[in-house]
Amino acid sequence: MLSKKKYIPILAVAAAISIGAGYMHISNTTAYFTDAEATVNTMSVGHDTTEIVETFTPPNEVPKNTETTYTKDVAVRNDGTVPCYVRVFLDFSDQLARDGSKVSADGTNYYSMADFASHLPSGWTYVSTGDLSGYYYYTTALKTGESTSSLIKSVKTTLGSYAAQNDFDIIVHEESVQAGNPDGSGAMAYDAAWKAFLNR
Repeated sequence: MLSKKKYIPILAVAAAISIGAGYMHISNTTAYFTDAEATVNTMSVGHDTTEIVETFTPPNEVPKNTETTYTKDVAVRNDGTVPCYVRVFLDFSDQLARDGSKVSADGTNYYSMADFASHLPSGWTYVSTGDLSGYYYYTTALKTGESTSSLIKSVKTTLGSYAAQNDFDIIVHEESVQAGNPDGSGAMAYDAAWKAFLNR
């Protein structure tokens, strides 16, 4: 953006003297030099930035045929500057570990991964079909600094002797999408926001 221009007139006199036919001719020339200043204004655009907030206390080992319970408290926080929706992919890296484990949203009631989608904590839903499938969605837009409720709080694992010999991971992956304007206006439902983002 050009903020201002100023013109500084400088009189330059060029004297061309010609002598002839008994007269003197003097030519005057006025020149203008320009000076310009520019100001660049950078506007900061809102952005959504989220992170997994987790407490994890893994057991030293998972002994064969022994039930082991450990803390795995998973939530997501909005660290950005705009409201956003979040979704989480949650699973085990190994099918044997998946089959031998149950998760809990309250630390009391445990469900297999197949059944957990029907026993989610308040605010969470699981989508099993269509473009949005395979994720747990938090259905309320998070304002800056807000966190979801815990998706899970603990895990209970019992592995057979073969499975107990192999390490496994509990995979937690989160994503976010802007839910509306920084002032909270213009928000759409969680599924509409995700569809709009994925189909752009």
